[in-house]
Amino acid sequence: RTQFFDEYGILRDVHQNHLTEILARLLSDPVVGSFAKQKIPILSMLYPPGPRQAIVGQYSTYQQHLMEDGIISASNNASRTPTFASVVLYSRDVRWSGVPFVLTAGKNLNERTSYAKVVFRNSFFSVANTTSTSTCSPEIVFMIQDETLRKPGVLLSWHFDHTRLSTPFLGWQVETVHYPANESCVYSFMSPSTVPPANPYGALIGAVLDGNNEQFVDTRSLLLSWSIWTPLLQNLGVSSTHPHLYSLDSLHSLDFSLGPDGIHLLNVANSMYHLNSPQANGQQFDAPHEVAISSDIHHDNLSALFGIPTYSGNRFEIADAIAAHIYVAARDAVSRRRRFHLALPGGQSPLILYQTLVLRYRDTFPWEQTHVWLTDERCTAWDGEDSNILQLSTHLLTLLPIPYHQVHPFPTELQHGLCSEEDNGTLLHERWLNSTTGTGVLDYVVLGVGVDGHVASLFPGASQMWNGLVELVDVQGATGVGRRMTLTHKALHLARHVSLLLSGTRQEKHSVFTALEACSASHLSGCGLPAYDVILSRRSSPISLYIDARLL
Repeated sequence: RTQFFDEYGILRDVHQNHLTEILARLLSDPVVGSFAKQKIPILSMLYPPGPRQAIVGQYSTYQQHLMEDGIISASNNASRTPTFASVVLYSRDVRWSGVPFVLTAGKNLNERTSYAKVVFRNSFFSVANTTSTSTCSPEIVFMIQDETLRKPGVLLSWHFDHTRLSTPFLGWQVETVHYPANESCVYSFMSPSTVPPANPYGALIGAVLDGNNEQFVDTRSLLLSWSIWTPLLQNLGVSSTHPHLYSLDSLHSLDFSLGPDGIHLLNVANSMYHLNSPQANGQQFDAPHEVAISSDIHHDNLSALFGIPTYSGNRFEIADAIAAHIYVAARDAVSRRRRFHLALPGGQSPLILYQTLVLRYRDTFPWEQTHVWLTDERCTAWDGEDSNILQLSTHLLTLLPIPYHQVHPFPTELQHGLCSEEDNGTLLHERWLNSTTGTGVLDYVVLGVGVDGHVASLFPGASQMWNGLVELVDVQGATGVGRRMTLTHKALHLARHVSLLLSGTRQEKHSVFTALEACSASHLSGCGLPAYDVILSRRSSPISLYIDARLL
């Protein structure tokens, strides 16, 4: 088989067929219908990878094996056939926009295994199956074949709540394993109680006898697969650079990382291949142009009173005004920094704003470059009826083409229960905010003002928080009792723009409006209203106030 492999290499032997088939199955939706009907559309949406989206290697004794088999002589030119490759693919499908799919295969590695791994927000990849604590990522691994586990199943990393797996799951058994061979990486392994003996050829013959063609690749799928891989193969064919050499003792030399600027071998200073994500060359926007907010709702007297631009109108007019302002800010951010970070509140006040963004800006807003954050979240399950992320998903996120991985809910539910201090959820979220934005600075924050003047989960009587960007607070306010995660005064102060939304019935919110008036009229710095504290802290920074006319 050595001669066959040297003619075709790892990309043709494994990536073009086996890994592409596994990827297509991973991207399919069981709710939509059969895999056979979905496969062509899935493959059609994959971008062909270029040479900057791949790293290739060759094990160090490969040339010697070729000489031993008589395929080359010592005087011949050395073979440049890759025996290892990691390639990053992207999809045009909005559902998967910007999500990297890393297809890796190789010979002469230290494990024989096949799996599809879903890694949650991690950029480091270790090819050797020995890792440190820092590389134990939150992940779900669908094990297809493995010499250690010896049966198919699903690995669930320690980051998730395993208590829910204590009861039998569809006749599957659950056990705790360490995989890879490292005591710090603990998984729950779910596998069928009875595993049929592996007999792939028997299964294929049975499929032929049953007339089941789903186990076979049809001509159209085959041509689509080759259209994805041929450009990379042609590029590698004309390249004069040799693949990176590796051995069993130096597998960590194949470790690589993904980042905004590409895919890089960590231990090679001048790696030949670097990632060039199609997202980096995606939709560009014209220079930002100002969209004037209707002068009909600008309130000169209130602007003078509060010392910031203030707008008043019916709830639909102020929703239109905020949406227009967000749109301008988004175009400006994408033009300057190629992305837009928007933080939104929960509650009833912003629902009309969400409807406006969907109805008026679905097709013109740079959603594919937008990252969505929450201003705060209750310590409840993400699918709980009081969950802000559930409300946001229902009324906004599912109706817009925002890539899933660009939605950043608070990590309220990790391994040790809701908002457990053992999980360090606030620290994780702050690190992710810093990492994703690059500076910890949000582009635009919308704050709903509560019946007691609170914003986010910053309530009257609580100490101001200036040390970090995210905090866990115990709420004893008019809107209820409980624990919440919230953006802090510091995070709101650093944001490029903040808009305060004071909306509701006169009975609910008029007292808040009059309290804000009193604070502003007397210039009180400690009047006890968190909404006014935000106004004071941003006197020299962009901030706007939008007031429902029913409250005046």
